[in-house]
Amino acid sequence: MQMQYKFTSRQSFKQSLMRTLIKILLVLILFVVAIFVLDKFDFPSPEKKINKEITDEIIKLK
Repeated sequence: MQMQYKFTSRQSFKQSLMRTLIKILLVLILFVVAIFVLDKFDFPSPEKKINKEITDEIIKLK
């Protein structure tokens, strides 16, 4: 019986750097696309400023 070694190719520094840069670029693109998609939704927001005096309630709590 003859034993065979597994062939493991080592990546060069340039290849691993390019792979990392591509992953970072893809994440940034997904982030920008998500911001644009969320911008298209109309989230509800208050139409008028809420002015409620709460000092009486704070005094009652003490």
